Amino acid sequence: MLQIALLVVLSTSWSLKTRATIPSAVVLIVGSVLLCLLSYFEHQRSVKPSAILIIYLLVSLTFDAARCRTFWLNNRHQTLSILFSANVAIKFIFLNLEIHGKRHILLPKFSSYPPEAISGDINRWFFWWQNSLFLRGFTKNLTVDDLFHLDKQLRSERLQELFQTAWTRSKSSFYRNIILAIN
Repeated sequence: MLQIALLVVLSTSWSLKTRATIPSAVVLIVGSVLLCLLSYFEHQRSVKPSAILIIYLLVSLTFDAARCRTFWLNNRHQTLSILFSANVAIKFIFLNLEIHGKRHILLPKFSSYPPEAISGDINRWFFWWQNSLFLRGFTKNLTVDDLFHLDKQLRSERLQELFQTAWTRSKSSFYRNIILAIN
């Protein structure tokens, strides 16, 4: 809705109107619709925040903030300045929601995943997913119950099964090779 309001204001303002004004506003509307669709599909199919959305929002927020500053400094189009400010604020809120994990909206079967598995790329780059553990360790002595649950792929039972099958295969192939060498 905000993008449509921007299109209306930009198309009626003769001092800002160029050949690219209306096409750029239409591209912003299409981009907003695609952003919402991509966000919906990413949230349906992944437990982690979307890296594509975060990168897009960071880049577009930077450019939109510069445009918003220019409109405020121009001081002739207060309505446009307010609409762009609202646009920047909404994108910033959306970016903030996208960067943070989505544990509270996950289905129950996925809510027991460890924080590393559901944290986004930025959280994993800076190890922010460990902040809660660091805070707990700062306030009290940590116990085994305070640590995060392991991923299914890293649990000792599964690793023991994998090791056992690899060990029996290697032993049987070792003995088979000795028998073949003797014959």
